[in-house]
Amino acid sequence: MVLIYQLSSKTHHYMVLLLTIWIVKRSRYLTNAAATVPICPPNYVLFEGLCYGIENYGQRSFADSESFCANIGGNVVTLNSSQRLAAATSEVLTNKIYWLDLYDVHNLNGPNDFVWLSLNKSTGNYTNWDTDEPNVAGYRCVVIEYIGSSWKWKTRSCSSDARTLCELCKLLLRIPKIEIMIDCNNLSSCRVLRYSCRERA
Repeated sequence: MVLIYQLSSKTHHYMVLLLTIWIVKRSRYLTNAAATVPICPPNYVLFEGLCYGIENYGQRSFADSESFCANIGGNVVTLNSSQRLAAATSEVLTNKIYWLDLYDVHNLNGPNDFVWLSLNKSTGNYTNWDTDEPNVAGYRCVVIEYIGSSWKWKTRSCSSDARTLCELCKLLLRIPKIEIMIDCNNLSSCRVLRYSCRERA
């Protein structure tokens, strides 16, 4: 498998292009086929079809974080599995606090009363509450905070401030009819020579 990284000349929003090519034989190979490449904005991590990233523009209320993420086509992060938690927090600062898309819709303050707003679903089998949480009546919003050596959920007043973690759907970049020449005489250094290249004699 060969990974190609190319700086986009058309937009500064998406810096990295990833293309995967399967090597089918040891000799020169020329392909002329369309490709679809999943991409995320800079500083976002791709996991299970979603892009996770921190927006470093200070702290804001939960409502303002919701609006911010919605304006860029996403929502506040939904971490409803340990795998998503690991992916979304892989690049964030552990000394910061971030909003989750988790809300106590009926203001009952029970551990199973919180709902993922973007999914309209309860927390289900996966929860990550800190010790004695949720424990403050009227705190209907939830943040994720690094406590001890792991990330934990904590209830918080929705009007207080925290950092914003957004999740976006991946973008699919369609690349029509790219001609790629691969020198596969030596598999240890198999590489893409250039786009729209001519097969060498």
